[in-house]
Amino acid sequence: MNRTNELLPLRAFDRYALLRELDQAALNPRVGLRRWISQNLPSVSPHARCHFLHVRLHHDGAAGFAVALEGWYDPLFPARHHVPRTLTESFAADLVALSNTYGRHLGEQLPFALRVEVVSPDNSKLFVLIGRERRGAFVAEAVGQMRGTRTVSKVTPILVEVPAPAGPDDLITTARSIAEEILHQVGMASRSLLTGRG
Repeated sequence: MNRTNELLPLRAFDRYALLRELDQAALNPRVGLRRWISQNLPSVSPHARCHFLHVRLHHDGAAGFAVALEGWYDPLFPARHHVPRTLTESFAADLVALSNTYGRHLGEQLPFALRVEVVSPDNSKLFVLIGRERRGAFVAEAVGQMRGTRTVSKVTPILVEVPAPAGPDDLITTARSIAEEILHQVGMASRSLLTGRG
């Protein structure tokens, strides 16, 4: 959590603390011969923020991080997959921090590659970017499709490389690159969270 907090402070407005959503599951992971898995259980509770979160750390240094897009907000567009804008940026920061922390734990000293995909089990639904509109210090209360964005049927996978050794500036640059690539594919020109140093 320390590394992810360095990249994107948990106190940032609309920040999703994705790794915190693991809650007690992180204290009791499923351990296999080649991996460590932690996930919260799919939930239908109206009080659960995320219906599914999954982290997988392999002993060979590979890592997986998955977050369900649905369930963060009440359904706005039933025929669309919601992609919350700030969730995209929070995911990018948490993914980069998780990968870097795990690589350092393993003693790796080489650059590492990250591949990010936005996937859907239902290819008939389009992806739509949702969030709260901002105008200077004013933030709209209602969540809706971000103005000026378009729906897309597919988000092209993103591949980035993190240099070694990677300092905080390298990590924030990588997180920004991931978030920007996703946001640009749906027509969003700017980030709202990953705007600090670097």
